Amino acid sequence: MKFILPALTIFASLAVAKNCQEGLDYCSFTLMGKGDYHQQILKAIDEYGTDPKTVNYDYFLYHCDGGSNGSIHVKDTCSKGCHDGGDNKSDSLISILSAVMVTMIALGIQDNGVPVKPFVETNLVTGFMATCNIAFSYGT
Repeated sequence: MKFILPALTIFASLAVAKNCQEGLDYCSFTLMGKGDYHQQILKAIDEYGTDPKTVNYDYFLYHCDGGSNGSIHVKDTCSKGCHDGGDNKSDSLISILSAVMVTMIALGIQDNGVPVKPFVETNLVTGFMATCNIAFSYGT
């Protein structure tokens, strides 16, 4: 009996979700990794003026207002995706420049135009995919 109470205390403390860090920006997947932010995310999208039933909540960047429940609001939209900034740092939007740079690296092209060994074999398929990546990034 003496062992059960301390064990329950330890397990209960492990089950407590962490709140977001006040002042930082978060992708939805980062918030969900901290705890059950699902309802807060839906509420934040609704308060942003968008119907949460018609959008993917991964396409928003959320700002942590803090407080006892880790209050959040939508800061911006992420049409090209969201990047995890790491511990104690804000997450950020993926820009068109990031999409182009990832494509160039995958195809083995340096920013000065000098070819390097590509991560993937450059052929018609990878060239087409790279072109689509850039086109969709500009188009959205």
